[in-house]
Order: sequence, then structure tokens, then C-alpha cells
Amino acid sequence: MAASNHADGDSISDINIVPLVDIILVVLIIFMVTVPQVVRQQLEVDVPTGSASDAADEKPLEVFITEAGSVYIDSQEVSLAEAEVQLSGVIKERPELQAIVSADRSADHGLVFEWLDLLKSMGVKSISLASKKGD
Repeated sequence: MAASNHADGDSISDINIVPLVDIILVVLIIFMVTVPQVVRQQLEVDVPTGSASDAADEKPLEVFITEAGSVYIDSQEVSLAEAEVQLSGVIKERPELQAIVSADRSADHGLVFEWLDLLKSMGVKSISLASKKGD
């Protein structure tokens, strides 16, 4: 007979939970990183191309204007009236708020300027228009 560490008939009764917790934490981190990108990709906005883009230090307010005229603020569809209420609270908390407007290339320009005027009148300090980097 070969030698073994356990006596005949004994089984391992302890389950090592540490590797399971490690794997679950890694999967959680992967989901936390990928979900914002997935949500952003679901909003189909064809932004124009540009030669440069700037990165902000704190998370800016993201406004998406689709070709159909729907407007989303941080992935939630809103109307002008709802946006005024929402923005007034956000600007009180973050007076140096920055906004990035991603308008579809085919979106109504009047609607885009209406939202730019709203953001400016509500006190947003910096408004940027999103674009894709050109070839």
C-alpha cells in the first residue's frame, strides 16, 4: 500500500473559501469597470470627429442627444423641465460642474443649442462638445 496523509476512511471536511472569495471579488471589479461602458455604448450617438480631447479631474455631467431627439443625462432620459429640477440640485452640490454634450451628428441643431443654453443658464461652468478622434 502507498503511504497517504489521511487515515483510511477520513475525508477532507474543510472547504477553503478564500479562493472563492478572491474570484468573486475579481468578477465584481470587472463588472464595475465594464458596466458604465456598456451603458454608454447602448446610447447610439454618432458624434462628429475632432483632433483633440481633454480629460477632466472630476466626473462631468454627461448629456446625450440622440438622432430622434431624446435627451439623456447620465444615462437617464429627461425632458427640459425635469433637467432644470435635476440640475439645480446638482449645481448646488457641485458649483464647479462640468458638462459634456454628446449630440448625434443628425440631431436637430436647435435642440442641441436649447440644451446648451439650459446648461449655461443653470450655472454649469464648463460645457464641452464630445467628438471622435479623427483619422
